[in-house]
Amino acid sequence: MSSTPPLTSPTEFPTVGNTSMQELEQSVTSNTNEINELNNKLSNVVKLTKQAVTSNTNEINELNYKLSNVVKLTSGWIEEVKEQQSAQAAITTSLGEMSSRVEVLSQKQNTQISEQA
Repeated sequence: MSSTPPLTSPTEFPTVGNTSMQELEQSVTSNTNEINELNNKLSNVVKLTKQAVTSNTNEINELNYKLSNVVKLTSGWIEEVKEQQSAQAAITTSLGEMSSRVEVLSQKQNTQISEQA
Protein backbone atom coordinates (compact mmCIF):
# COMPACT_ATOMS: atom_id res chain seq x y z
CA MET A 1 0.00 0.00 0.00
CA SER A 2 1.29 3.42 -0.82
CA SER A 3 1.05 6.12 1.75
CA THR A 4 0.28 9.75 1.14
CA PRO A 5 3.51 11.76 1.09
CA PRO A 6 3.82 14.31 3.87
CA LEU A 7 2.83 17.88 3.09
CA THR A 8 5.77 20.07 2.28
CA SER A 9 3.89 23.32 2.86
CA PRO A 10 0.54 24.26 4.48
CA THR A 11 -1.00 25.19 1.10
CA GLU A 12 0.09 22.06 -0.72
CA PHE A 13 -2.46 19.26 -1.12
CA PRO A 14 -1.62 15.63 -1.74
CA THR A 15 -2.21 14.49 -5.33
CA VAL A 16 -3.58 11.39 -7.00
CA GLY A 17 -1.93 11.16 -10.35
CA ASN A 18 -2.05 14.72 -11.67
CA THR A 19 -5.19 15.59 -9.64
CA SER A 20 -4.95 17.29 -6.26
CA MET A 21 -7.11 16.20 -3.33
CA GLN A 22 -8.81 19.60 -3.43
CA GLU A 23 -9.81 19.02 -7.06
CA LEU A 24 -11.05 15.53 -6.18
CA GLU A 25 -13.10 16.90 -3.27
CA GLN A 26 -14.57 19.57 -5.54
CA SER A 27 -15.38 16.93 -8.13
CA VAL A 28 -17.02 14.69 -5.52
CA THR A 29 -19.02 17.64 -4.17
CA SER A 30 -20.09 18.61 -7.68
CA ASN A 31 -21.06 15.02 -8.48
CA THR A 32 -22.94 14.70 -5.19
CA ASN A 33 -24.86 17.90 -5.91
CA GLU A 34 -25.69 16.67 -9.41
CA ILE A 35 -26.83 13.30 -8.03
CA ASN A 36 -29.04 15.05 -5.46
CA GLU A 37 -30.53 17.27 -8.17
CA LEU A 38 -31.21 14.23 -10.38
CA ASN A 39 -32.76 12.39 -7.43
CA ASN A 40 -35.07 15.37 -6.81
CA LYS A 41 -36.06 15.43 -10.48
CA LEU A 42 -36.65 11.68 -10.45
CA SER A 43 -38.70 12.00 -7.28
CA ASN A 44 -40.85 14.64 -8.99
CA VAL A 45 -41.27 12.41 -12.04
CA VAL A 46 -42.38 9.55 -9.79
CA LYS A 47 -44.87 11.81 -7.98
CA LEU A 48 -46.29 13.13 -11.25
CA THR A 49 -46.50 9.61 -12.66
CA LYS A 50 -48.36 8.40 -9.56
CA GLN A 51 -50.76 11.35 -9.84
CA ALA A 52 -51.35 10.63 -13.52
CA VAL A 53 -51.94 6.93 -12.85
CA THR A 54 -54.36 7.76 -10.03
CA SER A 55 -56.17 10.27 -12.22
CA ASN A 56 -56.36 7.82 -15.13
CA THR A 57 -57.56 5.04 -12.82
CA ASN A 58 -60.29 7.29 -11.43
CA GLU A 59 -61.35 8.27 -14.94
CA ILE A 60 -61.37 4.63 -16.07
CA ASN A 61 -63.50 3.67 -13.06
CA GLU A 62 -65.93 6.50 -13.80
CA LEU A 63 -66.17 5.49 -17.46
CA ASN A 64 -66.68 1.84 -16.49
CA TYR A 65 -69.51 2.90 -14.17
CA LYS A 66 -71.14 4.96 -16.93
CA LEU A 67 -70.68 2.14 -19.43
CA SER A 68 -72.25 -0.31 -16.98
CA ASN A 69 -75.29 1.97 -16.71
CA VAL A 70 -75.52 2.22 -20.50
CA VAL A 71 -75.39 -1.57 -20.77
CA LYS A 72 -78.14 -1.93 -18.14
CA LEU A 73 -80.35 0.63 -19.88
CA THR A 74 -79.72 -0.91 -23.29
CA SER A 75 -80.52 -4.38 -21.96
CA GLY A 76 -83.75 -3.03 -20.51
CA TRP A 77 -84.66 -1.38 -23.80
CA ILE A 78 -83.91 -4.57 -25.71
CA GLU A 79 -86.25 -6.50 -23.40
CA GLU A 80 -88.97 -3.87 -23.90
CA VAL A 81 -88.56 -4.05 -27.68
CA LYS A 82 -88.77 -7.86 -27.57
CA GLU A 83 -91.97 -7.63 -25.50
CA GLN A 84 -93.42 -5.08 -27.93
CA GLN A 85 -92.49 -7.29 -30.88
CA SER A 86 -94.18 -10.27 -29.22
CA ALA A 87 -97.28 -8.17 -28.55
CA GLN A 88 -97.29 -6.91 -32.15
CA ALA A 89 -96.94 -10.47 -33.43
CA ALA A 90 -99.87 -11.57 -31.26
CA ILE A 91 -101.97 -8.63 -32.49
CA THR A 92 -101.05 -9.40 -36.10
CA THR A 93 -102.02 -13.04 -35.61
CA SER A 94 -105.33 -12.04 -34.00
CA LEU A 95 -106.07 -9.58 -36.79
CA GLY A 96 -105.32 -12.30 -39.34
CA GLU A 97 -107.68 -14.70 -37.59
CA MET A 98 -110.40 -12.03 -37.38
CA SER A 99 -109.94 -11.22 -41.04
CA SER A 100 -110.36 -14.90 -41.91
CA ARG A 101 -113.52 -15.11 -39.79
CA VAL A 102 -114.91 -11.95 -41.40
CA GLU A 103 -114.21 -13.47 -44.82
CA VAL A 104 -116.00 -16.70 -43.85
CA LEU A 105 -118.96 -14.79 -42.39
CA SER A 106 -119.09 -12.58 -45.45
CA GLN A 107 -119.20 -15.62 -47.72
CA LYS A 108 -121.95 -17.19 -45.58
CA GLN A 109 -123.94 -13.97 -45.70
CA ASN A 110 -123.50 -13.73 -49.46
CA THR A 111 -124.60 -17.35 -49.79
CA GLN A 112 -127.70 -16.73 -47.65
CA ILE A 113 -128.56 -13.62 -49.65
CA SER A 114 -128.22 -15.59 -52.87
CA GLU A 115 -130.41 -18.36 -51.57
CA GLN A 116 -133.08 -15.94 -50.42
CA ALA A 117 -133.14 -14.15 -53.72
